[in-house]
Amino acid sequence: MDTIPLTQRIAMAVRQALTDHAQSESEVALATSIRPDVLRAKLAGDLDFTIGELSLIAGTVGLRGADLLPLTTSETAGQADA
Repeated sequence: MDTIPLTQRIAMAVRQALTDHAQSESEVALATSIRPDVLRAKLAGDLDFTIGELSLIAGTVGLRGADLLPLTTSETAGQADA
């Protein structure tokens, strides 16, 4: 079982997507209209992302919102068996 809280796991996935797609926090904040200080808190795992925010961020980097949601332990185990 994963002991990292879901809020932090999502924040890690978003940070990784920004890195993978060479997007800065400033660029994403501007493109999504999320205040930079709020985006920083969300990326730190201090605040939750909304589904709408994840969708906007994903669109900014060319992904789907669901791509920013971490897989659960059971899903990960099922994929290893496939």
